[in-house]
Amino acid sequence: MKRTLSLVLCIALLLSMGVRALAEEEPHANPDTLVLPVNQELPLTDETVEVTVMFPKLISHGDLNDNWYVNQLEEKTGIRLVITPVEEAGWTERKNLALASGDYSEIFLAGLTWNDALVYGEMGIFQPLEDLIAEYAPNVMALLEMYPEAKKTLTMDGHIYVLPTWSTPAREVINNENRKTINTTWLKNVGMEMPTTLDEVYEVLKAFKEQDANGNGDPNDEIPYSNVYNGEGFEWILSAFGYVNLRHDVKDGRYVYVPAEENYRHYLEFMNKLYTEELLDPDYFTQTLEELKIKAASGVIGSGVYYITDFTTDLELKMQYSNVSPLTSEYNDTPCWPKYSVERTDAMLAITDKCEHPELIIQLLDYWYSEEGSFQIKGGPKLGEIADEPGSGYEKTVAEDGTVTYQQHYDTDTFKSFAAFRQYTGLWSIPHVYTDELNELVVGADSERARSHQESIDSGCYAALRLGYPNAAFNIEETEALATYTMIDTYAEQMTAKFVTGEEALTDESWAAYLATLEGMGLEERNAIYQAALDRWNGQ
Repeated sequence: MKRTLSLVLCIALLLSMGVRALAEEEPHANPDTLVLPVNQELPLTDETVEVTVMFPKLISHGDLNDNWYVNQLEEKTGIRLVITPVEEAGWTERKNLALASGDYSEIFLAGLTWNDALVYGEMGIFQPLEDLIAEYAPNVMALLEMYPEAKKTLTMDGHIYVLPTWSTPAREVINNENRKTINTTWLKNVGMEMPTTLDEVYEVLKAFKEQDANGNGDPNDEIPYSNVYNGEGFEWILSAFGYVNLRHDVKDGRYVYVPAEENYRHYLEFMNKLYTEELLDPDYFTQTLEELKIKAASGVIGSGVYYITDFTTDLELKMQYSNVSPLTSEYNDTPCWPKYSVERTDAMLAITDKCEHPELIIQLLDYWYSEEGSFQIKGGPKLGEIADEPGSGYEKTVAEDGTVTYQQHYDTDTFKSFAAFRQYTGLWSIPHVYTDELNELVVGADSERARSHQESIDSGCYAALRLGYPNAAFNIEETEALATYTMIDTYAEQMTAKFVTGEEALTDESWAAYLATLEGMGLEERNAIYQAALDRWNGQ
């Protein structure tokens, strides 16, 4: 069923009006708020059409071929997903084997990477989607127009081979892994405020160390700052030096390899100061995530770790932690925070050359990108929609003043959370649009998560968001060429650990030798590849 151009333009106009209206609200409002209309004529086909799907199965999933979502999707659209489940632990190997042998499904809905899109798109296994989008998918067209950066990332050698999940709320654009926290109870105990400068961070961490900040009577069990080192990740303190990634960044339109930057040297000097004065966890470079979680759950970490909900079920402890704010310093006076792209790879659609009805699949995707379609995927069933479990599902209430609230109902003896219930009754990770309204259902009905969502905005992180090096900027030739330079990153990470721990003194001579070694490994040539890819991405 073709959609008309006027409908596309209408949707785009409505979206742009919504964005302008939100921009005029309070400064902490999310300008990326997105609400898509339901505009599909259902069913999409008069006769049931079966479509094969190879799909990564989570432990929390139920029967992927006989659950509430798959069954109601067939009833609504006329499309029956015939799923080949693959245990998540073996997914990558099984997926690669299937694509190499030719034994793959008509579509993929999850478990793909940007490199998969590029490689199998150029091979002709994944079909180019841009013509199908233009003819059948007004919601996709509107999203690509609204998010031009995402469109550039999705366009590979002139084609779009995959379409992602779109995640637009502030909490999601900041991203849990990039959300860093500080124990505000500790701040109160030492009589200090949320630090916003590098000097203030040092004073706070020093107070955490010296003043029994957790108040348990033991002045020696506090770890002022901790995390698991990730050489291509982000640290709160890094923001004070003007970077949003420990490895790759873009400054004034130019690619920079952060470990070779002068401000990175100053970052290392500061981290070494923290390490020397026992303000940085001595296990920072060696501990695992599980070891960090144990420490965090015991209440001995003051700052640095990301969203504490992932570390403990203790609500009282969770409530002690709040979002940190971006930092400035003598080296950087512009607050910055890593912006997580709205296009997500956790669920992406690819249509293979085996698909018999690509036009139906792209219309199905457009339905998934609608408000109704997205709510069913991510929000799960409404209360009463599951015949065998009439007491389970979400309930929407609209007050006289128009205020919308949600309640979550599920068997707490069977499921540990509403998310677990939704995963069991559906597919969970398939492409959809995660909007602020959907966020109100998923997060807003959970008081602790609602608090964290608002903190994401109030902390100043949202206002300081800056996109670093873009996803999926490289073509196949560049990807192959970059594989020959992997020792550069390995060496930079090794020297980072040595400089911070003091194993290698950070002097003018040692820094010059470090830079010379990087150059000898081909840093200039590799930087040129990154810059060329960035220039091409910007020109798309």
